Amino acid sequence: MSKAAELAKMGEVLNNSQIGGRRNLIINGGMQVSQRATSATTMTNAYATVDRFKGFSNGGGAFTGEQYSMTASDIATTGQRKALKVLVSTADSSIAAADYYAIQHKFEGDDLQHLKYGTSDAETMTLSFFVKSDTTGTYFLTVDKIANGQTQYLLPQEFTISSADTWEKKTLTISPTAGSTSLITGSAGVIGGGTGHGMSFYFGFAWGTDYHGTNNTWGTGTYATNATANGFMSTVGNEFFLTGVQLEVGEVATPFEHRSFGEELALCNRYFCKFISQAQYVNFTIGRAYSTTNGTSVLSTPQPMRALPTMTTPTVSGNFTYSHSALTLSSHEDALFQKFTLASTGGFAANGAYAVEADAGDVFISLDAEL
Repeated sequence: MSKAAELAKMGEVLNNSQIGGRRNLIINGGMQVSQRATSATTMTNAYATVDRFKGFSNGGGAFTGEQYSMTASDIATTGQRKALKVLVSTADSSIAAADYYAIQHKFEGDDLQHLKYGTSDAETMTLSFFVKSDTTGTYFLTVDKIANGQTQYLLPQEFTISSADTWEKKTLTISPTAGSTSLITGSAGVIGGGTGHGMSFYFGFAWGTDYHGTNNTWGTGTYATNATANGFMSTVGNEFFLTGVQLEVGEVATPFEHRSFGEELALCNRYFCKFISQAQYVNFTIGRAYSTTNGTSVLSTPQPMRALPTMTTPTVSGNFTYSHSALTLSSHEDALFQKFTLASTGGFAANGAYAVEADAGDVFISLDAEL
């Protein structure tokens, strides 16, 4: 690229307000954070491995996901040290009308208000990412503007994996008037505010005929263009890799915004956090028993959470000391959802102190406030 061309591109970037602040709207686009697991785990409608990327599926097939450690060659090509690896574990070679298989990334409404959807000034966005698969063909990126009191609108976009087992960078432009439509720029195109679900992006492997529409055209119920564009779900062992996912305002894809592991983890902790006992007798919290059978303690999270979370604790008998028969999340202690009261039952000394303590290593308490 000539110096003049570089300057012209930089001017275009500046005009599109892509410099300054946090450019990338995707959380964990470099796949650095994987709190739930790093090994292959079934992703059927679940956050199973890499944070903020959820399996989304319906049908007889299934796929696993895992955090993949990049080789030196992978890093040289992508600039990323981790990726999400998807592997077909149960094949579906005949996609029924209501079937679908995809990876989903969800956004809060408040984080998208600067897009100005629902007005004539709605912004164009650019999505860029690295992808690799042993199965070439047409895949689908779908933008889902959630209804949230208005109307759900969807934009399917095709992208092609041309060479098997080769990292390819894809760049897609997401126009608010794609297909010469005015759905997003009209009043029903608004993205609802608050901490609720405002938008989803899907990286799709297959969509049944119930969800077909026109490529690069906003519509309703249109997640993709056809069901058998690549045949990825048809064979057990097929692999798909994704990393370097970046979504930004404007029509130019800028270099990937590398954030530290600590910053990405803090962003992920708004939605999910996990307290792990690395060894026996590690205390999760200290509490006070107000009777011989009941007590309370407070658990503080690394970051304020999106909403009052759901708590998961071990089910194996004996993982918590002092014969606790239950440990439940009973309330939150502040408006920001950062301190939570845990109610415990067991054989206590009234008005005495007690610990919620692990009886083994790798015991965990998790708090889930995902969209």
